[in-house]
Amino acid sequence: LQNALEIVKKNIEDIKVVVSGCGAAGFTCAKYFITLGVKPENLIACDIKGVVHKGREDLEDKDNYLNEIATDSSVRTLQDAIKDADVFFGLSVGGLLKPEMLKSMNRDPLVFAMANPNPEIGYYLAKETRSDV
Repeated sequence: LQNALEIVKKNIEDIKVVVSGCGAAGFTCAKYFITLGVKPENLIACDIKGVVHKGREDLEDKDNYLNEIATDSSVRTLQDAIKDADVFFGLSVGGLLKPEMLKSMNRDPLVFAMANPNPEIGYYLAKETRSDV
């Protein structure tokens, strides 16, 4: 992340990050991004139920680990969360990131599509969608 931000000339404290997938890998990466300098209010994590937010019913249990990365944001879907995002960090499911979602991201978006075996968006589709990806 740090090297990619240097290439696109963005500061870590100014970026908006969307993490898709909140299993062990996604959760740990989200926490790590905050230690690197991403502002917690600029990080939105999503899982199969949508945005991980503080008002979600399944997060009423204070011991739920997702509370550590839950947002106060009013957005509730990945499609809304990704608008104006600088970074998409995918550890979720293949085909999830649609071209229109990629188009809604900020300039020079950083896309880490790592779902296995098929990424959230394929390399060639991403490059067809935006030349600055």
